[in-house]
Amino acid sequence: MNRDPKLSKFLAAISPTGKSPEEAAAQSICSFCGKKADAFKNEISREEYGISGFCQECQDETFGEDEW
Repeated sequence: MNRDPKLSKFLAAISPTGKSPEEAAAQSICSFCGKKADAFKNEISREEYGISGFCQECQDETFGEDEW
């Protein structure tokens, strides 16, 4: 994702791990909890990881579990 560098810096500043979604993805970790982020329920969850940097567990806690 091509995100404005200022937005990436802001997201890193408010993240509990101090990492932007891009930094987290480069390390295959969650930008919120810092755990390994390599298993996702479906393609939509994998795409969300590219946006928010949240692992599946954090996605489920934040957005609710899929009803698919």
